[in-house]
Amino acid sequence: MSKFTKTQMKKNIIFAALQIIVSGISLFILYKILLIEIGIELIGIWSIVMAFSAFLRTGDFGFAGSIVKFVSVNITKGEIEKVNDIVKTSITSVAVILGFLLIIFYLIIPFFLPHFISEKYIIQALDLLPYSIVSVWLVVLSTLIIFVFDGLNRVDIRSSFLLVFNLILVGLSIVFVYKFGFIGLGYAQVFHAFFQLIIAWFLVKKHLKIDSLLPFSWNYKLFKEMLSYSVNLQMSSLMSMMLEPVSKLLLGYFGTMSSVGYFEMANRLVMQIRNVVINANQAVVPMISKAHTENENLERNYYITLKILFLVSLCFYSITAILTSFVSELWIGHHEKDFVYFTYIILFSLAINTISGAAYFTNMASGDIKYNTISQIIIAVVNIVLGILFGYMYKDYGIVLAYGISITIGSLWVIYNFRSRLIMKENYVK
Repeated sequence: MSKFTKTQMKKNIIFAALQIIVSGISLFILYKILLIEIGIELIGIWSIVMAFSAFLRTGDFGFAGSIVKFVSVNITKGEIEKVNDIVKTSITSVAVILGFLLIIFYLIIPFFLPHFISEKYIIQALDLLPYSIVSVWLVVLSTLIIFVFDGLNRVDIRSSFLLVFNLILVGLSIVFVYKFGFIGLGYAQVFHAFFQLIIAWFLVKKHLKIDSLLPFSWNYKLFKEMLSYSVNLQMSSLMSMMLEPVSKLLLGYFGTMSSVGYFEMANRLVMQIRNVVINANQAVVPMISKAHTENENLERNYYITLKILFLVSLCFYSITAILTSFVSELWIGHHEKDFVYFTYIILFSLAINTISGAAYFTNMASGDIKYNTISQIIIAVVNIVLGILFGYMYKDYGIVLAYGISITIGSLWVIYNFRSRLIMKENYVK
């Protein structure tokens, strides 16, 4: 099995960054083609339908995050059989919970869509909905499986896998949109998600030498053990996953389909920049988890991570801000003020959020995830309250401003909280 080494960590970081960069370029090409083929309003419709479907991701019940820690800890202890049971119990639990939610959501979402989508686009939205829901179910399961490699300290495998399948998704989307139009996006998502799930399972199966053909078995004791850890993580995950979809739905209600489309593009752009840094930083979570298990100095790891995140964020976000107008001309074909405005707000808030990742991931690796949960609750609540208030007052611009303010406040809180606990610990030791 893989050893936790500095060489492997560097390899993980390189592959994580490469995966995000390549997927970012491919998404840039995809959205450029979608603008030409279906237009910004249908991109907005697609975004809102996916926002509804994204709520299904709460059905992973926190296992998607907890599997990294549990696999990492038990690999360190050499308990290979337990790792296999952890993987299969997680997959089975999520498949059942998510499957149940899938049926419920499919029945109730059509009643809410007319409140957020213009009447002339309702038919297209309803046609896309079932494909969107099924693809989310498949993607959540495949993501859960492939993130096992994070726990094995083989982020390079996970990143390579996602890189290839991101390119496949973009290619399928382009081909199917050319051939079938707007509904081609739904066909592409389902085809992509299905094959991603199959390949992800066979990769993990081969790496862990699992004999069973299917990834389904259930250990009640392990389920309880993982559930006790994942309750806080699930709440944090739920709050985090609600953020972007809620903003899109508010934009659909108070704004226009075009504003939803431009927010989708601006958010995608900045998220790709953020993900380059954050995914590389996530590669060190198993190292921190191991340090916690062996009672090493977590504080030292935190300050090293903080320094790296600050310098890298300053560089990446500053360059993106300078190039935003140029990106608008290149991507959209003209200087689109909505896109530029949205991008600047998201850039500032996610720069603060990225820097807070040092505290966030240290909390996660050391098991202090309740503080992350609180920060995500703050972000979600502030976003909803300010989003509704600013939506009434300033329409689409106000909703995006609320989105940025909420992220900034929650991120600053997690930094402040972590620093306060460090100071208290230092004073106690003295």
